[in-house]
Amino acid sequence: MPETNVPADAKAGAAHRNAARPRRRRKPPAGWLTVAQLAELGNAAPSTAYHWVATAQVPAARWRGIIIIDEPTAREFLAIKPLLRAGEGAAA
Repeated sequence: MPETNVPADAKAGAAHRNAARPRRRRKPPAGWLTVAQLAELGNAAPSTAYHWVATAQVPAARWRGIIIIDEPTAREFLAIKPLLRAGEGAAA
C-alpha cells in the first residue's frame, strides 16, 4: 500500500535515522599496538596475529574493549633471529 499523505521531509528523516552511523576507530595508547597493527607489522594475516595472541606467543592485554600488545615486545617477537648450528651454543 503506497504512502500518499506522507510529506517528503518525513521520508528523508526516516531514511536518515535508519542509516548506519559511522563508528570511531579505537586507537591504542602510545607505545601499544592492536592485533591488526601487529599483523601488518609482521606481514601476516590478522587471523595469524590473533593465533599468536591466543596461544600466548605474544603477551597481550585488553584495554577499553580492544586487545593491545606492547610495541617493544611485538618488535622483539617479530625480529629475525639466527638459528644456531649443532655445537655452536654458548660456551659453558
